[in-house]
Amino acid sequence: MNGDSARRQRTGSLPLMLRRSPNLLAGLLLLLPIVACALLAPVIAWHDPYAVDVQARLLAPSASHPFGTDELGRDLLARVLYGARASLAVAFGIVAIGAAAGTLVGTFSGYLGGKTDSLIMRLVDIFMAIPFMVIALALTSALGPSLVNLVIAVGLLSVPFYARMARGLALSLRRQPYVLAAWAMGASSAFIVRRHIIPNMVSSMIVLASIGMSGAILASSALSFIGLGAQPPMAELGAIINGSRSYILDEWWYTLFPGVVLVMAAFGFNLLGDGLRDILDPAGVSR
Repeated sequence: MNGDSARRQRTGSLPLMLRRSPNLLAGLLLLLPIVACALLAPVIAWHDPYAVDVQARLLAPSASHPFGTDELGRDLLARVLYGARASLAVAFGIVAIGAAAGTLVGTFSGYLGGKTDSLIMRLVDIFMAIPFMVIALALTSALGPSLVNLVIAVGLLSVPFYARMARGLALSLRRQPYVLAAWAMGASSAFIVRRHIIPNMVSSMIVLASIGMSGAILASSALSFIGLGAQPPMAELGAIINGSRSYILDEWWYTLFPGVVLVMAAFGFNLLGDGLRDILDPAGVSR
């Protein structure tokens, strides 16, 4: 018995999960429209997000331009849709790198214990002691401003956060009877980790990754806002908001719409993570 049947019993059907967790429902209601519109951006956006029309610059929202236009006459709805697509892709890349590497590092650290665990955790403590945005600024500046470098830099910097969580779970799981039984039967550490440890920490890591999406999208947008992420003319939410700085007082729509989408996405992922925690692992993330 490794907990799989208990986990299935705890989750149940989707309607039941939504009734049990209002946070999950609220998160989905916020995220699904954003994700759907981002994926369908080429269909929904009837304007080219990069087409310049100086005669239509800084137009207020209208039937032809529902979100208005920017200083170059580009349709803001199209740019926000494509910008949301870019921001979500970047955030997913950051979380994928951080969660995958952090889970492996933390799992082996917690399972092996001893000097190996002490060495890895001291390195993790060093990285976590440095303010995140400070080292993110330094690393992205060293790699060069681009979204690819931003994903690599912020993804690697997020590894310690996932590693610490995975270590705590591994320390708890390695004392479980089914793990001790596998060890007594001569199973290798790699087999035990692959077969028993990681599968039983997946739910907790999914919760952490869902919450991490919120921080990733905000961090990537912040770095793009200061010019270390998306480069002109690429549409990305942080870069769009950066372009609106000089017009924030008079052309309110320029900052409002990308800002609202960014806040909705970040808030939605937080609610989604809280909801998944309630359903999948009520005690795991707070443990």
